[in-house]
Amino acid sequence: MFLDIEHQVLKILREQKIENVFVLVALSGGLDSIVLLNVLSSLKGILRLKLKACYVHHGFSSDPNLRNYRQKAQQFCLDFCREAELDFVALGSELKAELRAELKTELKTEEELREFRHQLLREQFQEEAPMEAE
Repeated sequence: MFLDIEHQVLKILREQKIENVFVLVALSGGLDSIVLLNVLSSLKGILRLKLKACYVHHGFSSDPNLRNYRQKAQQFCLDFCREAELDFVALGSELKAELRAELKTELKTEEELREFRHQLLREQFQEEAPMEAE
């Protein structure tokens, strides 16, 4: 049985002809991304979506509370996806050497964090997008 939000998303995705494709969901562990992942998960069979959740760890922080929060958020996302039997990848905690060289300082501003997320998500999508949806 679908909820109204699932019907609305299904309608929009069908109107946009989004079927039989790879979908990478940026998962923060917050309510919005969890709801989005749940809705897409419930529709993946109907739309033949190859679905994967992706958590982006923003790297080192000099603030121990922020470091702890990032680790807990990543673990929450991993546990959530395991329980839901969804593919999951965490990016950023083990930065590639070239990225580490570019990041001479800690990411602090929302703009820096957003660009970092977008860069890693683009790279992950490009690696996985050619895969055909099952």
